[in-house]
Amino acid sequence: MRDYVNDVAQVAGSLPRPPILVGHSMGAFIVQKYLETGTAAGAVLLAPMPHYGFASTAIRFLLNDPIGVLKANLSGSLKPVISTPGKARRLFFSARMPDHDVERHFVRLQDEAFLAYLDVMCLDLCKPSRVTTPILVLGAEDDAIFTRRQVEAVARAHRTTAEFFPDMAHDMMLEKGWEAVATRIGGWADDL
Repeated sequence: MRDYVNDVAQVAGSLPRPPILVGHSMGAFIVQKYLETGTAAGAVLLAPMPHYGFASTAIRFLLNDPIGVLKANLSGSLKPVISTPGKARRLFFSARMPDHDVERHFVRLQDEAFLAYLDVMCLDLCKPSRVTTPILVLGAEDDAIFTRRQVEAVARAHRTTAEFFPDMAHDMMLEKGWEAVATRIGGWADDL
């Protein structure tokens, strides 16, 4: 996880002014970690991984797909959890997304770094009390990965309120209606 945070710090430090950071899922966790010590004009957390880590989500995954989770842990790869378009749809996409779009996105999915996965289980969690940057937290009502309660907890930890988009799943930026998410982000950024 630290490598990802260092990459964000390097790019942010090379810019002429502090950026507005946008992170999705584990990327939102990375943004939260960066903001503990780094500078940004603002940050948007989309379907964010909670600051307290992935452990509760991993337990839910284990109950829903014990074979996939077992294979992932034995192989050191998270691919078994999303090994088919059907599994990817259940985790990332809404039922409304056409099959051909699910297929198109599925073939582009890449494995997550397994060591980063271990970090977010319990080894390198976020410390929201260190963050002073303005933050917008956006969730998807039909997110199968992070629950409404988890997204609301992220918002509370950063002293704000989460906003949710109806009829959207985890990959909000790929769902029908993504423009509403982009418009909300743009409006918020304009007000900074």
